[in-house]
Amino acid sequence: MSPASFIQSAGAGEPPAASAGRRAVGAARSLYWAGLGVLAEMGAEMGEAGRTLAGGFDRLVERGRPVAERAQRRSRQAADAADAAVERVRDGLRGLGTLVKDTVDYESRGLLRRLNVATHEDLRVLASRLDALGKQLDDLAAGQRSRDARDSRLSTLIIAGESGDQ
Repeated sequence: MSPASFIQSAGAGEPPAASAGRRAVGAARSLYWAGLGVLAEMGAEMGEAGRTLAGGFDRLVERGRPVAERAQRRSRQAADAADAAVERVRDGLRGLGTLVKDTVDYESRGLLRRLNVATHEDLRVLASRLDALGKQLDDLAAGQRSRDARDSRLSTLIIAGESGDQ
């Protein structure tokens, strides 16, 4: 089957994207097989020269492996360096975000003071003072009830003593 006929027959009745993908894979496979066929034909026709060609191909593969490994190592190093740079930028942005937040808080407090508006801190201090004042009032009220009870007992004794004198 020729590559053209293979491409035309692949994917009949499939969605266009799936059909195109299958045709591309089929075409690549056909080209690979054709290349292997060419090497086999050359080896058969050339005899010893063909075996030498095949050995030369193997040597090229062996020489190419370290080159590919070095390229992968460099690629990983570049990716690691990029990751480190991104992390440094993130850290810088976090610090910048904190600086902006602190600046906005400071300027907001200053504006509220100039407008004579109570801040959150002012309200918190005021609530604390009101709590302390409420406790003092409770203590005074308890003392007053105690004095009222004592005065009531004293009045009862005085009244009882006056009624006993008569």
